[in-house]
Amino acid sequence: MTNVIGPDVSFYQDEPSTPQGIDFVKMKQAAEYVIIRAGQNLWPDSDFKYNWQQAKQAGLPRGSYWFYDSRAEPKRQAELWIQQFEGDFGELPLCADFEDAYNGVYKGWRNWYTFLERLKTLLPTGKEIFIYTAYYYWRDNAPAAGSANLEYFHQYPLWIANYNTTTPLVPKPWGPNEWAFWQYTDNGDGTLYGVESKNIDLNYFNGDKEAFIKRFNISTEPPPPPPPPPPPPPPGDKYRVTATSLRVRKGPGLNYDILGLLKQNEIVEEVSAVPDRSWLEVIRRSDSLQGWCSAEYLEAVDVEPPPPPPPPPPPPDVTFWYQVTDATLAVRESASTSAKLLGYLAKGDVISCISDPDTGDWVQLRRVDGFTGWSLKKTLVALGKDQPASIQQKIFNNTTYFRKVVTSPSLNVVHVLSVDLRSGVAGFLVTPADHENGDLCSRKTTEFLKEFGVQIAINGNGFSYVLEGDDCPDGRDLVRVNGFAASRGKVYADRPGPTVYINRNKVMRIDELQGKPFNAVSGDRVIIQKGKQVPNLATNIPNPRTALGLTKNGKGLILMVVDGRQPGYSEGVNFPDLVQLMLSYGAYEAINMDGGSSSAMVIQGKGGEPVLLNSPIDMNTPGKEASVANHLGIFIQK
Repeated sequence: MTNVIGPDVSFYQDEPSTPQGIDFVKMKQAAEYVIIRAGQNLWPDSDFKYNWQQAKQAGLPRGSYWFYDSRAEPKRQAELWIQQFEGDFGELPLCADFEDAYNGVYKGWRNWYTFLERLKTLLPTGKEIFIYTAYYYWRDNAPAAGSANLEYFHQYPLWIANYNTTTPLVPKPWGPNEWAFWQYTDNGDGTLYGVESKNIDLNYFNGDKEAFIKRFNISTEPPPPPPPPPPPPPPGDKYRVTATSLRVRKGPGLNYDILGLLKQNEIVEEVSAVPDRSWLEVIRRSDSLQGWCSAEYLEAVDVEPPPPPPPPPPPPDVTFWYQVTDATLAVRESASTSAKLLGYLAKGDVISCISDPDTGDWVQLRRVDGFTGWSLKKTLVALGKDQPASIQQKIFNNTTYFRKVVTSPSLNVVHVLSVDLRSGVAGFLVTPADHENGDLCSRKTTEFLKEFGVQIAINGNGFSYVLEGDDCPDGRDLVRVNGFAASRGKVYADRPGPTVYINRNKVMRIDELQGKPFNAVSGDRVIIQKGKQVPNLATNIPNPRTALGLTKNGKGLILMVVDGRQPGYSEGVNFPDLVQLMLSYGAYEAINMDGGSSSAMVIQGKGGEPVLLNSPIDMNTPGKEASVANHLGIFIQK
């Protein structure tokens, strides 16, 4: 028997910085069905409605799943799930995903019961509900074996997750072969199935295609073809977008609805204009987005320019590497013991030389923050011309920067700032809201550091774009953060989520509020608790990551960014690999922050200018920094 294969997908399979979504027509060539994430907690999946409609047009039978989250009321989660369908419940069942490890007030199987029973009252007659889970999670969290409470769940067919085996391990009350779907890998070929992520979850149906069609009463008639699109307007004058992002509206004015966004340097063509040419109707040929834009942010061009080349490599001014062996190493303005003393390097610092190491007794050294000066060569250990795989540099009195190249399980470049919270921290700052309703105007992390004068900054909450609302200056995006956020005592986002809380006394805790939050920033999920990886942490696809951790005594802060999506330089990591990296630097509690194109680590360098320590990737361009919603900044006493 040949099992029928289909993927399950979510917004994680769509790169938000690119205009395209999942290619379900391509997926249809490799799969017989798809199961689409509808949401989690009280957060609908941002791509669900698009994915749901596009999969239907491609003729793929559709199921949906909802990640049950113990931090949100069960009935409300069920109701929000049902609202997403707008009457179109798809061809396959609704799948309740039970793998939550947030330890919220609604944890446990009794709340699962409430969730499922509420679903049944809201669904049309005959619409099935399945349960998704893993063997050990179910064993440890479901009712006792043999009990009537456990048998209650037997009415729901099983979707089991179990990797790297030829037969899935099935928990009670289901029998060994009593599974409907089996998620047998999270490492499928994403490209084959039309998604932008490198990997994808794949599932077997317990039966062949004929059994699948019969089990779910799938129509074998091809879907009607979509109506042909209207013919595009004839070519017109071309314009380049000069703003970071530019809203496209239904009509020539700010009171018209927003149709979409154009990004900086995109090329559009004119269709028409108002008499004074203050607003132009334009079209983007790549996807036929057509509407009105303010002419203030459009610059006429003769021809469409070629795509910008990748950024050039840094100039080859580093000629040698040294390590400091003395307790401290004096750095002077010129190569003389009588020259002005600029500062000191610390024992163990690995530092680059930008002068000829073969001439004289002195070498000119440069630290990662731009601090440059001359030191005696005899106090240094030569490391060679190639950049060492492991670098450490003390950049502030209480902060050490580490850069490490790891090769297992894949090639990655890891950046770490280790901050001693016992001294030298003057304060913290989370980006304040720009509007009374809590919305923000997006900023790059380098822009945040310079605007607010902090010495250390990383990206903060995940976020979504706001298409309706107040405009932002300089063409910046209007955005709204996910989860919880507070700045200088003012809470501006109060949605649940794993959160880093900082009180007025500068005490920082992860998911543990001590007094009123003075500053707060939310992450994606907690990944380490009490020195151990949290249970049932997803083994997801490698990506750039940002993480924050605290040492066991809460006195040490570990900030980490792992570069990714840059083959040959850094691939990115999944959550279990991120955990191992954070543990290796002493994290006892840790949280995964927003990652992907958002990941950025910045310090204040020479002259107060921001220094970007990592190599971010935005719009598939290595080294390009993305604008994000909010940030976590640290003021360091000098």
